[in-house]
Amino acid sequence: MVSLLARMRDQADPREFPFMNDRLADILLTNPPPVTNLDQQLQLRVMLGTELLKAGRTEAALKELDSTEKYLDDNKLTIGPRGRGILRTRKAIAMLRLGEQENCQLNHTAESCLFPLQPAGFHQLPRGSQGAVTLLTEQLRLFPRDLSARWLLNIAHMTLGEYPDKVDSKWLIPPKTFASEYDLPRFPEIAGSLGLDVDDLAGGCILDDFDNDGFIDVVASAWGFNGQLRYFHNDGNGRFTERTSEAGLAGLISGLNVQQTDYNNDGWLDIWVMRGAWWGKQGRIPNSLLRNNADGTFTDVTEEAGLLSFHPTQTSVWFDYDGDGWLDVFIGNESEDPNDPEISELYHNNGNGKFTECAVASGLGVKLFVKGVTSADYDQDGRPDLYISCRQRGVNLLFRNEGPADPGATNSGRWKFTDVTRKTGVLDTNLISFPTWFFD
Repeated sequence: MVSLLARMRDQADPREFPFMNDRLADILLTNPPPVTNLDQQLQLRVMLGTELLKAGRTEAALKELDSTEKYLDDNKLTIGPRGRGILRTRKAIAMLRLGEQENCQLNHTAESCLFPLQPAGFHQLPRGSQGAVTLLTEQLRLFPRDLSARWLLNIAHMTLGEYPDKVDSKWLIPPKTFASEYDLPRFPEIAGSLGLDVDDLAGGCILDDFDNDGFIDVVASAWGFNGQLRYFHNDGNGRFTERTSEAGLAGLISGLNVQQTDYNNDGWLDIWVMRGAWWGKQGRIPNSLLRNNADGTFTDVTEEAGLLSFHPTQTSVWFDYDGDGWLDVFIGNESEDPNDPEISELYHNNGNGKFTECAVASGLGVKLFVKGVTSADYDQDGRPDLYISCRQRGVNLLFRNEGPADPGATNSGRWKFTDVTRKTGVLDTNLISFPTWFFD
């Protein structure tokens, strides 16, 4: 799996992935596409500045955006007030990013980036936010109804410790806007002091006891194609130690979501990693089942377990749908193209470390953009049912577990699910849905 993921990453086209900005910026710098006129050259410059900004190369991005404005002036190109406004706002975001990098990252404190900002979170190196204030004030002077610029202006002043006193009254968002309806405690941010402040893209997180010592450990994934899956062992003394390499997880990258499961009933929690979410056909990246070896290490058993498939997903549910004592798994894939669908999957646990896919045979061949799935016995008949949430209007689904499709063959995995969405009155008509859960 490590080799497969590395190969897929190295062969990926950065133009098709939202988080390969560094690689795409290098391509635009060293091997830019051919341009035949001034407008195309302008588009290329704006694209390069944007990719540099997204890649975190902020100083280079600002230089490129300044160069773009000079290019416009030198060639007497007109992009109109709104076009200039887009460039101005992009530069303001770059200045805010610069302030974030120099303060919240390089000089991080327990109060950094926690809203509303407290004095310990104010920027000690002010040039980024000061530059943003200048640009955003100009933007609001020209476009007074630009709510994005107004919001960012207030945030910039907050980072400088100047909110609300130094915000122009025309653009001030009153402090009462952010007041809680009732008293809430402020939770101290202690990740840094515990060694848990990993700097990476968003991903999934598990808090559970993976070595059965009675203390909660942490497993975290990261979305991007370089995002390392990490394992932090709870030392039992209020501290954590990262044991990613020692656990055999080095090279297991990407994954917007992770879940714990005990698929082999050995009493040791295993790890399930879901990959490819939001990337369409480029997200045809395999998930991973990581077996807990009960010695502090994990082994990727995806292929030998029969779970190797290539679909974009970030959601699944482990549940024993046939009551045989072994956890099965339903995987909600993200399908957008009806001519080339990403059919959701149901894997029956055969009880011998292997799984058999049976979604279509069981009535669960869903071809939708699934973003959430949950299981519960909603009708209390002793069999767990499924509710599937989709990022499409009016197509969330409730499936009733009807039991074995073959009478007498209760452990064959051939069970039947029936769509009872309309019958039970849970048909959505105007929702674009995401997470979902059952609760009493």
